[in-house]
Amino acid sequence: MEIEENEPRKRPTFEIGMDLSNYSVDELSELTTSLQEEIVRISQILEQKKNSLDAANSIFKTN
Repeated sequence: MEIEENEPRKRPTFEIGMDLSNYSVDELSELTTSLQEEIVRISQILEQKKNSLDAANSIFKTN
């Protein structure tokens, strides 16, 4: 199976701490955008979980 020259290069899945020296400026910009979007998504889920935990704690809280 031959690799076509016109096919885009496939990057490995991003891992925290990985070597980024071979990434282009455009690729690093795209990665930055993707990671910022992921931070927003994680923050939203974290907030939902905190709200659920707070609600559960208020139900079972004894005075």
